[in-house]
Amino acid sequence: MTKFIAKQIHKCPNTKWRVLGIDPAPSNPSCVCFFDGEKLIFESFEVHELHQLLNILNDEPHVLITWDAPLTGPPLFKPGEAATYKKGDFTQRTIEAFFMRDSDVFKKQKGISTQGYSGCQHWTITKTLTGLPILGPYCQRDNLPFHHIESTKMELREDKPNIVEVHPALAMYLWLRGDKGITSWRYKGNRENAKNKSERCKLFYKKLKDKFNLELEGIHLPESVENGDKLDAFIAWVLGYFYALHNGTNKEKQVEVLGDEEKGSMLLPRDKDVFKGFSAFCS
Repeated sequence: MTKFIAKQIHKCPNTKWRVLGIDPAPSNPSCVCFFDGEKLIFESFEVHELHQLLNILNDEPHVLITWDAPLTGPPLFKPGEAATYKKGDFTQRTIEAFFMRDSDVFKKQKGISTQGYSGCQHWTITKTLTGLPILGPYCQRDNLPFHHIESTKMELREDKPNIVEVHPALAMYLWLRGDKGITSWRYKGNRENAKNKSERCKLFYKKLKDKFNLELEGIHLPESVENGDKLDAFIAWVLGYFYALHNGTNKEKQVEVLGDEEKGSMLLPRDKDVFKGFSAFCS
């Protein structure tokens, strides 16, 4: 079954890249979104099935995986150098610290969580299946299955599957934060009832679909998305598609990698004020 699904993953329109948006889950099935040549597909995978799929893709060219979980860890640790670390490096990355506070360019919202990476449950399945994040000098970097796009300096490789971290909820907020019709951003978690979460997923999906109507023309999209896992996988796929679409061109980029290996990084909508604010925060 996994081999059959792998063969269904087609290159995205106007690109040579096959993009997979993946929302990994440590206990429930993981959700994967991809283009099958005509339409977007959502598939659920148990951990062993997702591992099989990633192994199959390891031998395939022109693959880009957008992964909804932390792929970078603390700054490079050098044993014996006490000054290498500062308080908090093992709980929170710089990029998370930036989005967890209010500033002139970003206001944190309930429902859009950028908690410290050490508190993310899906980092364990991520480490198991990808070898990332690198957590110190005793984590091997050679022979990892994916080429990690961790900054704007990195280029997509055609001969090896690429992987980049995404934060779908944050990306959605950056795309839709000017929409006055949105009164709550809560669409996952236990603080809202199932009906409210489902309705918000449908609303957010419709607004994103309408926003990108021209960019996604020619791709048959699902009429509705009713749960947070599919919404996250969809947003992850859109981020990857836009990244692939503008790769190697002079077109203005809609998405870009914010951050780097030292500070943490994510592929996000190219919001000039946010990117400038993050640069100032890090200086």
